[in-house]
Amino acid sequence: MGDYKEVTNNNNNKEKQVPLSVDDEDLPSLSWDEIRKHMTPPDCWMVIHGRVYNVAPVLASHPGGSQILLHYVGRDATYPFDDVGHSMESLIFDMPPGSLKGKLENCAESRVRGGYVRGSDGKNDDNEDKEEVVVTQSQAQSYMAIWNRIYTVLLYCVILVCAILLTCLRWRNGERQVLVNEDIPSWAFS
Repeated sequence: MGDYKEVTNNNNNKEKQVPLSVDDEDLPSLSWDEIRKHMTPPDCWMVIHGRVYNVAPVLASHPGGSQILLHYVGRDATYPFDDVGHSMESLIFDMPPGSLKGKLENCAESRVRGGYVRGSDGKNDDNEDKEEVVVTQSQAQSYMAIWNRIYTVLLYCVILVCAILLTCLRWRNGERQVLVNEDIPSWAFS
């Protein structure tokens, strides 16, 4: 599948435009050094499942906002991509043509699991020439996760207290009606 289209990017550099549905064998291999050269618009590259994508064209239209994409530019975004429930089909559908830039050097799709590069036998590679990518959670993300849990618990507590108060109000209103209407027979309320 050598039908690449040559395009000119915003820096007046000619580059090959790779179709999104191309096989991994046909993709150009890109090193981390090359990926990290493209960390600002109009070239914002990130790695998802061993493939390198330019996410700059979707910065303005991303439902989660551009900040989350910019946070993972120049890095492996496989874990956060999967964590929010995205699928590769949606990625291929939503990304404009030319967004796929290549594949991560020394990394086959079957080797990318759990957010870091693994060996073909499922164990970490001990070769020092292969780069291991570890996705970690920043301190801000950790605080946000804790805050989300606290917020959820507080929300459930507020709902529970409101339900109890409403039950008490209904009970007290029902009791008052009986006290006020003692001279009316009970069969009249049915």
